[in-house]
Amino acid sequence: MIYAEETLATAWNDVQPLATKHWHEIAWRQDKIQLDPDYERYQRIEASKGLRIYTARKDSGELIGYAFWFIATLTHYKQTLCAANDVVYVDEAYRGGVGAKLLRFSETELKKLGVQTLSLHIKEILDWSPLAAALGFERTESTHQKWIGD
Repeated sequence: MIYAEETLATAWNDVQPLATKHWHEIAWRQDKIQLDPDYERYQRIEASKGLRIYTARKDSGELIGYAFWFIATLTHYKQTLCAANDVVYVDEAYRGGVGAKLLRFSETELKKLGVQTLSLHIKEILDWSPLAAALGFERTESTHQKWIGD
């Protein structure tokens, strides 16, 4: 297995098939909210050093997992550099170790950038919080959503 930092340019095309599987597996209100990634916005965030992408690939080069992280200080904590996952996914056929290694790799690389806190957003429908806890993450809040569109 190869764990690496990649750019949008190197990873995007390989991410898309997995992103579709990911969306089908965990997305809320799929009947109302379609998967439609904003590549140009990701490019702008990456260009401003606010995005890091870490991947897990088989030795053959096939992408089997990814972790996208947004990096920024927060309005309440301007002296603390934070990283929050945008998406973390490992193909179902490769779970059972790859996810933990990808998260550890991400943590190591983000720490080199000066990141001080990591936040994970974990969907209730696919609760992998035991893995997060085993990696030292603490449950600090929960998110509630409500559809108010048509």
